[in-house]
Amino acid sequence: MVGSLYLIVPWVGVMMAGYAAGELLTWAPARRRRTLVRLGWVSTAGFVLLSASNLYGDPSPWSHRASALFNLMSFLNCTKYPHRSFFC
Repeated sequence: MVGSLYLIVPWVGVMMAGYAAGELLTWAPARRRRTLVRLGWVSTAGFVLLSASNLYGDPSPWSHRASALFNLMSFLNCTKYPHRSFFC
């Protein structure tokens, strides 16, 4: 039961976000662009803060490496479907 809810619940959120974003398409282009750019920056900042904390998300957290490039690669190496899950 929990496994099937794991598949349905995220898609309900995606559908609700799409429905809410439909209103954005009726706005004037300048206002729409400004809002979407801000939303993109806030989403990116949220990802960076959440990933940097290593408290939530990927089961194999990022770690410091030998160079800045490898640090960046370790930070961005996120697993879409982690092997271990909170529900399983």
